[in-house]
Amino acid sequence: MRIAVAACLCFGTVSAQEQLRVRPAEVQQEDVVAALGALGVDVLRFDFSDFTRENYDVAVYLDEADSTGTERLYTVRAGGTRQQLTRMPEEVRRGFRKELHLPETTTEYVRGRSLTLIFSQKNDSTKLLTVHIPGMMRFSLPLELRDSGAGGEPRYFYSLRPFKLSAVEAGSEEIPLAFYSSGWYDPKAGVVRSCGVSEIDPALTDELVGLSPHYYVVGVIFEKKE
Repeated sequence: MRIAVAACLCFGTVSAQEQLRVRPAEVQQEDVVAALGALGVDVLRFDFSDFTRENYDVAVYLDEADSTGTERLYTVRAGGTRQQLTRMPEEVRRGFRKELHLPETTTEYVRGRSLTLIFSQKNDSTKLLTVHIPGMMRFSLPLELRDSGAGGEPRYFYSLRPFKLSAVEAGSEEIPLAFYSSGWYDPKAGVVRSCGVSEIDPALTDELVGLSPHYYVVGVIFEKKE
């Protein structure tokens, strides 16, 4: 009788324990971003569909800055956000309508709505910037990196931050999008730092900007076509 009672008590204790389990889960966007970052790839994407309500010329620019000043290295033009079919020869118009599945009554179409910036590692001292505007253009530019000045073996420590974005007036606008900056050596702590805000003020007034010895700015220019 005592054996039976003991068995019942033991069984009751086990069944009352909470069951914990690890389960498989779908990979999320943040997992993909983390994986790309581990491979030395950073990606920023921007939606500029507001600038397709009317026809705007689009250009992407790249500035480089250090203690000597700022230099515009490249300005790459992509053309208008809207394409006028009526200005094309009939044979060309037919080709566009067929390729883009446009009705015969279509007189213009939207060429681009978004811009993606991809920063990938080319080698230890060079980053590769790829700009992709679907329907408009895709190109790549090398970004030469500089030693952070930590002493010993060269160290290239750069970080990517987006700019703060706000509404602008219609017309001609130059909008900075990405701030890619070198860290700076802190001799007191013996480390290379890149501390500061997560988004950069377009006026470049943040302390981080002044502390960084070398940086690149990638931006876009919209110019309204009459």
